[in-house]
Amino acid sequence: MVVVHVAESQRHRWSPRLQLSLEPTKDGGTHIVGVYGPEHEVWAMFIYGYLVTGLLGTFSGIYGGAQLFLGQPPWALWICGSMAVVAGVLYLVAQLGQKLGAWQTFELHQVYQDALERATPDLVGSR
Repeated sequence: MVVVHVAESQRHRWSPRLQLSLEPTKDGGTHIVGVYGPEHEVWAMFIYGYLVTGLLGTFSGIYGGAQLFLGQPPWALWICGSMAVVAGVLYLVAQLGQKLGAWQTFELHQVYQDALERATPDLVGSR
């Protein structure tokens, strides 16, 4: 496994990384699988953000539905709606981060392509 990061001097919160998994093939070659994505801290922030908003939204929606059924004022539905708004904001922030990191993702891809061409100059041109 290899992880390629953006240089520390150019790294931002939205900077991507390239995670490569190298596996040998039966014919003696190497099968490469790669994933471009954010750093682990950024992944965790969004995962926990969606988890918290999803749980609070779901439970407050259930509680608000019970309040409606019992004829009480459904104040919990306000929490449910606000969690939907927070989830929408999280999604928009994620999209903004992807757009801000697009050029660095392109640069990481170029570094990967250059390294692959240097490692196998006769095979890369034939694909």
